[in-house]
Amino acid sequence: MDTIVHESLREIFVMPTGLKMVAKLDGMPLYGSDKLNEKYIRALSKSGRTKPFIEKLQSLVDKRIIIPCFLTKGIPRFYAWKVFGPSSIKSIAGFYEPIKSKRVYILISNNANLFGYVSNNFMAKLTIHELMHRTASKMGILFVSTFKSELGDFYRELWAKIFSISPNKLTNSIVIPIVGFLFKNFELKTTLATSADFNKEFAVLQKELLPLTSMHEGDFDRQLSSYVEVQELFIKDLQRFFQLKGDYEHILYPIYIAYKKAFGMRNLSTLCIQELFYPSEVMAISSEQGKKALSFKALSRV
Repeated sequence: MDTIVHESLREIFVMPTGLKMVAKLDGMPLYGSDKLNEKYIRALSKSGRTKPFIEKLQSLVDKRIIIPCFLTKGIPRFYAWKVFGPSSIKSIAGFYEPIKSKRVYILISNNANLFGYVSNNFMAKLTIHELMHRTASKMGILFVSTFKSELGDFYRELWAKIFSISPNKLTNSIVIPIVGFLFKNFELKTTLATSADFNKEFAVLQKELLPLTSMHEGDFDRQLSSYVEVQELFIKDLQRFFQLKGDYEHILYPIYIAYKKAFGMRNLSTLCIQELFYPSEVMAISSEQGKKALSFKALSRV
């Protein structure tokens, strides 16, 4: 989901005429218009990433599975940490709401330039990214087995780096059940994760990975504590997370290394953290980066 939690989320933009309320999240109305829908589809049609799927995307807008709407002040707490996307454009954001509406919301500032090359491609990447999250929600636990190869490659590299484990020891028979645990207990959870959830994650990772590490047990437990702590900070206090994230580079930086080693992806302009507990984020990032087979899977199952 790269961070687009910017000042634009705390600004009120002057809305154009012809608005209508298109959705309401936790009592907060979201406004859009037929003209905004047209501009959104036109922007996607100008990007090579989404042009082949434009009829499908038009259908998703018509069916209100994708909701283009204007960016307004404030966003409910449950959704605030979900406002992530493929890179950093202040005037465009988006997220997938998995509980009630099961829709993708594309939030666009009234002053956004939807017809520049950069913003067209950003919009396309953001749309594919969020549709992959919707695909994961719809598929449920089958999502993990469908993308077992890619998820296995990524988490093998991630945990090998963070916990000083030889990648050869992290076979799919070890990695995929842990990924399945994360998907079931965090990704499919219908409420914000609690301290009890993170304590359970600590116990599972300790049980499965401690026998494989070259670290002393005390060092491993301290590393694992940081690993879980930064996730809890991110979920519970987003502002404080941004203030302190530099203290967790030993956990966050290996995520970028895992993308490079597993998929050959470099120079990600993304704030990576959701991968630690949201396996679909791995596939969302991979699909938005132009891997057409993954993009097709994201769009074919929505």
